Amino acid sequence: MNFCKSALLGVLLAGSPVAGQTPDSGGDGRNSGPDYGARYDVLISGGTIIDGTGAPRYQGDVLVSGDQIAYIGQLDRSGIQAAQVLDATGSVVTPGFIDSHAHGDPLISGLQENFVLQGV
Repeated sequence: MNFCKSALLGVLLAGSPVAGQTPDSGGDGRNSGPDYGARYDVLISGGTIIDGTGAPRYQGDVLVSGDQIAYIGQLDRSGIQAAQVLDATGSVVTPGFIDSHAHGDPLISGLQENFVLQGV
């Protein structure tokens, strides 16, 4: 996965609600399934998901609609419509990481690309 896609994954997951929790999920981080009739903005497919809850990692997919994660889990990708598909095979998909420790000063040294790529 190239650097730009990696940065996008971090930004998407960092700013999103708790992974996979929907009103019908019972709060356990897994929902009953995606809406195969809906059109999603982004499908992140085939990644190894570490969701930050302490649950074991697993292979799965992430559906994003607007600024919210609509679904996390395994799905039949052939039935999903998404404007953008990111192949995360061989990559780990996690909530975003933001480095809060820095010595840079954007007023002196200009654009701090490391922070921009973290979604800060």
